[in-house]
Amino acid sequence: MEKILYDLKNTVDGAVKKSGEIIELTKTKMAMTETKNAIREKVIRLGELTYFATKGEDMPEYDAEELIAEIDELKQTLSEQEAKAADLAGKKICPRCKKVMDADFAFCPACGIHMEDDETEED
Repeated sequence: MEKILYDLKNTVDGAVKKSGEIIELTKTKMAMTETKNAIREKVIRLGELTYFATKGEDMPEYDAEELIAEIDELKQTLSEQEAKAADLAGKKICPRCKKVMDADFAFCPACGIHMEDDETEED
């Protein structure tokens, strides 16, 4: 009877842990969506600046350099969020082509690099 209770407790503990991981993964994916939307909004503003400048018309009150810096910062945040989501899902991301793959892959199925040799490579 004690073994059954012990096994049941382990099963419940495992289910609770897995539920927590799923919730954390969902939160991370939602944050990724928000970051992508923010990037899209800034790129649209940057495009408006380019359009109006090319047409010689009055331009919106945006600062191009500031928008570019904000986009770069958001892209870095998105990269960190993607890495966290991959880790939570038991995956890894190729440092060269950014393809998500199973954590036990030795080579990237998209670009072929050896993962252990090139883990620190950044493009």
